[in-house]
Amino acid sequence: MAPNRSRSRDYYIVPKRQEAVAPDIIKGLEDGLASLRWKQAEARERRDAPRREAERRAAREHHAVVDGFTVFGTLGDWTDLSDHPDERRWADMFMPGTEPREQAELRRNVWRIYVSKGSAASDDFTVFPGDCTETADRGEIEHLARRIIAKYQK
Repeated sequence: MAPNRSRSRDYYIVPKRQEAVAPDIIKGLEDGLASLRWKQAEARERRDAPRREAERRAAREHHAVVDGFTVFGTLGDWTDLSDHPDERRWADMFMPGTEPREQAELRRNVWRIYVSKGSAASDDFTVFPGDCTETADRGEIEHLARRIIAKYQK
């Protein structure tokens, strides 16, 4: 069966002007699609930012209760500011104003722990001098906390 040649929709001839404009239209559609994808990615980034920040903070912080004492740990790079060899005063190496003494002990990517007991709102609140772990292993935190508790609870 031969096609009906009298219908204009079967034989659509693109005028020369439309042929010239077609690449610009295609380019505009591609740019619009790229812009839309970029805006969607930005919206996804803004929406997921709080969750990602919480995950990063959780990776850098440690909270625990050991024998009734509250233990808080922060992962970072620390330097010993104490002049006495048996005493340690750890400070964040990258905190403005921190100037490590010459030949100070430096510990990188380790946990600085703080041990406390009681409530800050009561009279029985006690904070023990903390220390740093030797490695980034979270299991080392509890061992060091128990050692600090035993030392200062005597």
